Amino acid sequence: MALVIYKAPNDERLSARMFSPRKITSTDAWFKNARLAIPQIPDTKNTDWQITETETHVTHIRYTLINSVGQRAYVTIDRTQPVLGR
Repeated sequence: MALVIYKAPNDERLSARMFSPRKITSTDAWFKNARLAIPQIPDTKNTDWQITETETHVTHIRYTLINSVGQRAYVTIDRTQPVLGR
């Protein structure tokens, strides 16, 4: 399981555990699963939010989102979190 952390434009931080997607090499699949874990993450297809930067490492993925007003939000997925109970 992975840990997703969402930092909203108002400095609110939310975190939740999420399952890894079937397509583990697709950053779009990781973002989609993060939105399932935290519904407050803005939808980039139906709103004015856009993913402007994707930083991919072995241990984590970080997305930077910007809307038309210039507000920023960040989504970080830590892929190295151990499974609960192990």
